[in-house]
Amino acid sequence: MRLNELIVDDLPGDRFVTLAAAKLSPDGKLEVFSAAHGPLVLRRADGAVELLDAHTLPLGVTPALPSEEVTVRPLARGDTLLMFSDGVPETRNPEGRQWNTDGLLEGLAHHRDITGSDLLRAIDQEDLRPRMTGRW
Repeated sequence: MRLNELIVDDLPGDRFVTLAAAKLSPDGKLEVFSAAHGPLVLRRADGAVELLDAHTLPLGVTPALPSEEVTVRPLARGDTLLMFSDGVPETRNPEGRQWNTDGLLEGLAHHRDITGSDLLRAIDQEDLRPRMTGRW
């Protein structure tokens, strides 16, 4: 909320900032806040996926954000929180069709045994789009 207060007067009327922030406690508790950024993806070690929606408007739109809530989830060994730019699901294949969030989720499912920076490299280096059915 403080960051929003700092930038709301500095941004021109048609500009805003999306934000996603996460805090992980030593006991495995994950707290996530999203100001119009997302969806964020929580992939469990068993492959189950949960999309975490945004909590409020982008920063810089209004002086007082309508929500200060956070999403709280327990994390276990092997769970992965994926936070990505809106440009990722907007990537297009050679025919000009968007990869979209479903395509990203299929990429996560395909690489279910990979985590961390190795997961990001695998998704970035492998063109999964031609294998996807029903979305292309």
